[in-house]
Amino acid sequence: MEIRNALNQGTPSLFLKSLSEDLKLRSILRLADNRMEDRELYLRAYAFINTKYLYYEKPLTTFLDKAMESIYKKTKEGLEEISRKIIDAIVIQSELFGRHIFSKSILGNTNKIILNSALFEVWVSLVYFLDGNEKRALLSNSDILIKEYKILLRNEAFVKSITTSTASNEAVRTRFEGVKK
Repeated sequence: MEIRNALNQGTPSLFLKSLSEDLKLRSILRLADNRMEDRELYLRAYAFINTKYLYYEKPLTTFLDKAMESIYKKTKEGLEEISRKIIDAIVIQSELFGRHIFSKSILGNTNKIILNSALFEVWVSLVYFLDGNEKRALLSNSDILIKEYKILLRNEAFVKSITTSTASNEAVRTRFEGVKK
């Protein structure tokens, strides 16, 4: 990400930096800015917002490079809307999952809460596209959602798609379609 950031100075790097420095996001995610890992998470979510998962092609590094370059083509207003909707999607995740946001720890079989980047990109990009009514329905049916999500987190194919070989086309489809369902 450091190289990607250095090659894309200006609008792309400033866009990701603004997300990284957003106080609301910092309070929810508590991410360290080691080697721009937080910016890469935001870029991963943006990449799947910019290009639907059905059109993903590996390798992930090229996919992210293209997403970073696409930011140049966005207007200031467009990037502000994208940023606002990404923040909103993360806030909703916080309301749904609390401290277990983007983590398999929601299953309760560990005290260690580790943010999973594959879960991050899926949840943020899918919730990003929901309208207000769909977001309210998601929150009002959170008990059902969490119950179904825990079942999904026990599915062997899904777990593999978020833990090993996460950049393959099959893994991307598996995790997006699993969460979407």
